[in-house]
Amino acid sequence: MARANTFFVGLRDQTADLLTSGVSVDVLGQPGSGRTTLVASVTSALVELGWDVVHVRGVAALADRPLEALAVADLLRRPAQRPESRVAATVERLRSELADGRTVLVVDDADDLDVTSAGAIAAAHGQRPFPVLTTSRPRPAYRQAPVTLRSSIRPGVVLDIPPLDFVEVLAILADILPGDIEPDTLARIHALSGGLPNLIVAVAVAARQTGRIRQIDGVWVADADLWTPGLTRVVQTLIADLGEPALEALQMLSLAGTVPVSLAAELVGWAALEELDACGLLRFVPRGDDVVLGIFPPLVEERYRRPPLGARSLHFNARIAALLDPSTTAMPGASTLLPPAVTAPWFWPGDAQPTAPRFDRDEGNVEAAELSDTVHVRLMREHWHRQLLLRRREWERNPEAATAILYLRALLVNNAEVETMSRVVAQTPPSTDQAQMAELHRWHALVLAYAADDLAGARTLLQRAATEVGPWAEVLHAVEDYLTLTLDRLPEPRAVAVQRTETRQFSAAVSAATHIAVGDVSEARTALEAAEWTDADMIRTRDVVRGMANLIAGEVEEALAWSRRHVEEARDALDTESVYGHAYVAVSALILSGRMNELRTMLGNVLSTGLTSSVQRHYVDSLLGLAAVLAARDGHTTRDASYYRYLRSAARSSTLPLPAWAMARADIEVADDDPEGAEHLWDAVQGYLDRGLVVSAVLLGGVALDLSPDPDRVATLREATGPRAAGLLDAVLRVAEAAVDDDPVAGARLGRRLIDAGLVSLGVRATGHSIRRLRASGAATESREVLDALVRQLHGAGIDPDPLLGSLAPTRQLSPREQQVGSLVAHGMTNAEIARMLGITPKTVENHLSRILRKLGATDRSEVVGVFRG
Repeated sequence: MARANTFFVGLRDQTADLLTSGVSVDVLGQPGSGRTTLVASVTSALVELGWDVVHVRGVAALADRPLEALAVADLLRRPAQRPESRVAATVERLRSELADGRTVLVVDDADDLDVTSAGAIAAAHGQRPFPVLTTSRPRPAYRQAPVTLRSSIRPGVVLDIPPLDFVEVLAILADILPGDIEPDTLARIHALSGGLPNLIVAVAVAARQTGRIRQIDGVWVADADLWTPGLTRVVQTLIADLGEPALEALQMLSLAGTVPVSLAAELVGWAALEELDACGLLRFVPRGDDVVLGIFPPLVEERYRRPPLGARSLHFNARIAALLDPSTTAMPGASTLLPPAVTAPWFWPGDAQPTAPRFDRDEGNVEAAELSDTVHVRLMREHWHRQLLLRRREWERNPEAATAILYLRALLVNNAEVETMSRVVAQTPPSTDQAQMAELHRWHALVLAYAADDLAGARTLLQRAATEVGPWAEVLHAVEDYLTLTLDRLPEPRAVAVQRTETRQFSAAVSAATHIAVGDVSEARTALEAAEWTDADMIRTRDVVRGMANLIAGEVEEALAWSRRHVEEARDALDTESVYGHAYVAVSALILSGRMNELRTMLGNVLSTGLTSSVQRHYVDSLLGLAAVLAARDGHTTRDASYYRYLRSAARSSTLPLPAWAMARADIEVADDDPEGAEHLWDAVQGYLDRGLVVSAVLLGGVALDLSPDPDRVATLREATGPRAAGLLDAVLRVAEAAVDDDPVAGARLGRRLIDAGLVSLGVRATGHSIRRLRASGAATESREVLDALVRQLHGAGIDPDPLLGSLAPTRQLSPREQQVGSLVAHGMTNAEIARMLGITPKTVENHLSRILRKLGATDRSEVVGVFRG
């Protein structure tokens, strides 16, 4: 696995710390979870610390041959005298190999170790304890041996291997699918694999080899079906410990889909559910008085949803159909769990308006903090797939504006072809109801602008249609202005006529968003209070704009609380259309507040569904760009090339007033392959200013000025903001001004105030200017004092400094042993001298130095000296 040593870093360090303190560790994970990769990483860490490692591997085919695993590992000793048994001789051999107090025994796949070998290890450990690292997989109790190392060796702990998050999945796929990857493709691979690294690789490689993933116009795009027969072997390793009844239950639950546990128990019985759960093949989501379950990883479910047509599969389907509520749809897994899609209420005639039940958090329904993402993703996808089938059937039976609008919404969420959506519009007869026709024209324009990338065509449509819908023309004018704002520039002011209540909300939403784009928070909030809000889409826009207003006002915690709550509510309601705008504001707030670990969790939860209405694509693209930046910062991908590519492409394609991708790095340096980085970014800033998008210009301008401070450009941005420069805008400009201040420590003073105000990442950037200027002037002692004060302040605020400091404190990314070796190199010692002082071999010193060079981006020993003398 490419760059495997960059994953599981925290778990690796925790495991190594426990082992070196004498505590044995059992690493528990499903096949494909990366257990062997983790063991290799831990082994390297132990060697770096001067420990020796002895390896043993359990092999299922040898499980009935006593001591064979130890013999293969060259740990079997023949009896020295006749009364001594082979087991006793082997115990003595183990004691002699592991007696020095600095050797760890590693037993990979300990489940498959023969009982005699396990007993010999336990006996040797009992006579003289030594740390043992084992790996095992979850399995049913009746499959477990009567003697296991986990139960026999004390003290010991069990550590679970977590699935990879979305950022790490993106990093793996960057090697297999180099270049841009379509968002839905990323999310589907993530979801199908369950975040298990070996499954991610298997799915992506198999799909690419069979043409199910291919490049279209330079972007990797997946077919509707990612399953290939070659993945059967991968699935087989996950289910190898199941008995026949559990395998039958697995197939039935795979056909049923995501169902309540009560229904699953009726289908397959509790004994089968317990066995599947013991093997880690189920995930659960509490909901009210019941619990919903799904198969994990979903790749297993995909395998068993494809049985050959025969008596067994027909029998399973009949049993499932008999148990499902006959009042629900006949599709497997369908139930009343899921709310229908909603649309604008003002155009529905009479009593035809649909209701929109939600998961009520106060009544004990799905709690976001307890959701299994795997089951949640499945719920979301099943819901919107049902919506697509239902809305298509309704439209085909009754092709009119009302049914076409619901069908278009479902098509957009399911990433349908533009030709399909255009056909729906073309085959829908005109209505005499002007409100319904205005709504149909609105959705047609959204298809053109967002899905077909034809803003000019959308504008032409809206201008023509506005002459045909009477009093609803104001709605179409507002839609045109909103499309202009989100995809191009600040719209020209319109003379607003007297409006009816139903249409005023549209112009109010556009007015508020326009004021946000120029940084006028007060006017934006006034506009939001001026309308009565009844349209579901405008309510979404209003709520996102309100979060943006809080953030631009510098009210970071308020913005985060507001947006995070709306993300959770939208996920609970399976409302994919509301998730991404709020998530964009929330991640911007997390970046500003320096909470990078929470940021990763938020990105993973949001991006893993893959259901992204084209109307939300500008948010999704920016969130994906941010994920790429985080992968680069973690060392999973090429740092600077990834950063600049996403930064510039986002600046070209987005007018978002809170470019999270522009705030994502505090340790910005000009990339080696792009010395004109600052100039390219400043060109994008000028483009924003020319289009009237002041907030985007200032935030991206702050990044450009971090790269290359310029007092004239700072003045340009100050002039553009005018008296509106308050809150976040003023903070960004003050950071830029500190960079060109004659006083080199002006940035450090400003940084302390910004961190105290909750603008942590800006405070680090401001302090970074002082640190770099002091270093450049030769004031190494002063620069270290400023850095130490910054670290103390961050710790005092409960912020982990390491993700924020980057090149300001490059040695912090080194292991303790690497820091020790680097410090000795900086003192002029040779490798041989370092080896003698630390009690390790010169070869080990060379290995440490090689890793130091790679982590620091240094090319030779002299550069390492320069970094450590800082």
